[in-house]
Amino acid sequence: MQLGLPAVMCEELGPRTMHLEPWPLEHKAIGKEISVNDAFFAAGKDWELGPDWPGMRCGAKTRKGTPCQNPAMKGKARCRNHGGKSTGARTAAGLAKLSALHWKHGRCTKAAKAEAKRRAQIGREIMSELREIEQEAIASGALCKNWRVVFDLGIQSDESDEKK
Repeated sequence: MQLGLPAVMCEELGPRTMHLEPWPLEHKAIGKEISVNDAFFAAGKDWELGPDWPGMRCGAKTRKGTPCQNPAMKGKARCRNHGGKSTGARTAAGLAKLSALHWKHGRCTKAAKAEAKRRAQIGREIMSELREIEQEAIASGALCKNWRVVFDLGIQSDESDEKK
């Protein structure tokens, strides 16, 4: 049997000195004897990481299929067992592999964004040319000012009848 040594005030030695008395310490959950340090550690773990612990948990899927309940490392989303200690890829090959793993469709790459900007600029230029042509046609009398309403409704205006 392993003995724990609790500190007890000893009247004979004075109020400031402590005397250690042996007493048996048995772990409740396992049913076997453990040291005082282990008992304090186990009691602290229950309090520190219990179900009501407010800190961030790892949450990685364990082999059992449940989320990992270990605390996440400071500034990370995972515990030390599930990638919290990882600093990420450093070599060019590792970075290329990581980039390939995260590739989905390519619509948000730099080249795709540049191409979309180029096409938008061409569209803006075409629209400005069409506006200029419209203004010139209205000024010359080839189009009436409300030509869009007439076009949408499919009716002919009085101005267009007179010109025929």
